[in-house]
Amino acid sequence: MSYRGLLTADERLTVSSAGSARITNAKTGEALDVKVEVTGQPAALEPDRGKVFHFWQDNRDVWCKLTLNYGREPAAATHPPDIFAQRLLWLREPYMVFQPVSKYNGGLFLTGFFVEAHIAHQHLGKVPELRAVNAEAAPSGLQDPVWKTTQAVELVRGRSTPPDQIGRWDYMSKHDTLPFHNLGFPADISTRVHAVCDPDGVTFLVQAEGAPIAGESLVLTLNGKPFEIPIHPEATSAGLQELSLGESGWSALLYARWTDMGLSPETDAATAPKISLNLQRERGTDSYIFSPPLGSNWGQDQQGPGELVLAPDT
Repeated sequence: MSYRGLLTADERLTVSSAGSARITNAKTGEALDVKVEVTGQPAALEPDRGKVFHFWQDNRDVWCKLTLNYGREPAAATHPPDIFAQRLLWLREPYMVFQPVSKYNGGLFLTGFFVEAHIAHQHLGKVPELRAVNAEAAPSGLQDPVWKTTQAVELVRGRSTPPDQIGRWDYMSKHDTLPFHNLGFPADISTRVHAVCDPDGVTFLVQAEGAPIAGESLVLTLNGKPFEIPIHPEATSAGLQELSLGESGWSALLYARWTDMGLSPETDAATAPKISLNLQRERGTDSYIFSPPLGSNWGQDQQGPGELVLAPDT
């Protein structure tokens, strides 16, 4: 059996065992009878037997992708695709290529489709959580014993592009926003964050590896309210309680009152079990984030900020 004609990216050729043939447009649903352009009969498969199919095209300079569906068309899936089906869908997108990027920030950083897909699936549709510990009063400092009772979260590689800059390559190239930078690869240096809540607000302990560099900063966004902390010896910023700088890293103590987040301590803070939270550490051309945006190629519509899970009885 052979077909001689032209198919666009949105068209599908269907040939039945009865000899009928039609081209269906996936976007418009329109169907065109092309029986006259098909010669021969479809092959019949015997039970428990296989058959080899050969395909070729006249113009070898034109790239094409062909899928063979033999038999009855399966019913439309009513459940989300599993991890393997999702990766097949990603492979159909023009961006998804197998060529790796061999350099990252001056060092070796091999990646490619399967590596990126593995990382994307670790974050896709999942909301990272930072669980706060309850206390009667805010911690007294960086060395307060209450920090030993908290669980930390680690920031990953990523960059949060402002909504008004998405798709603007002048901004993205200037800020080194390549697709794989947003996927949430494990960080090359650690940034650990702890939280303790009290009746008046929340205290954050940030422990970061790497000596501070010029222009380094930390942005904490709570309930949509950003708090930016510059990392240098003379730093003064709303919410910054203490900052300790060293040759191998730094630690910061940040405090945000419920009222600073636009919440009432008597109502909102007492009843809301979770608050939207994002953290981003900017360090030169590197960026570390709590909830990676992934990017449109991987389904960024499913992503959003992380969450601060409040301890009971706040």
